[in-house]
Amino acid sequence: MSEPELDRCVLEPLLSIVCKKWTARIIFILGENNSLRFGELRRAFDKKITAKALSEKLQVLVTERFVTRTEGGDVVREVHYELTPQGACIHRALKQMEGDLRMAGAI
Repeated sequence: MSEPELDRCVLEPLLSIVCKKWTARIIFILGENNSLRFGELRRAFDKKITAKALSEKLQVLVTERFVTRTEGGDVVREVHYELTPQGACIHRALKQMEGDLRMAGAI
C-alpha cells in the first residue's frame, strides 16, 4: 500500500455524517418503519430531540441521499420521510453492528 492510501479511509465521508448526534438513530428508526411523518419520527425520540435539530438532521440526510422527503396531502400538508436504498444499506450495517456487539456482550 502506498503512503497516501494509509492516510485516508474511504468511509470517512460517510462516517462524518452518520456519527453525528441523532443521525444514526434517525436512520435506525426509519429503517424499522417504512415511512414516517415528522411528528411520528420525533415521537420515536420521546421528544428528546428538538424539532429544529430533527429538521436540520433530516435536511442533511435528504441532501446526502440517505433519506427521501415526500410531500403530499391536499388539504393538510403531509411530509413523509423514508430511507433510500443507500440509507437502507446503512441501516442494515447498523443492525449488523448491533447484533455483533450484543453477541460479544458489549451492549
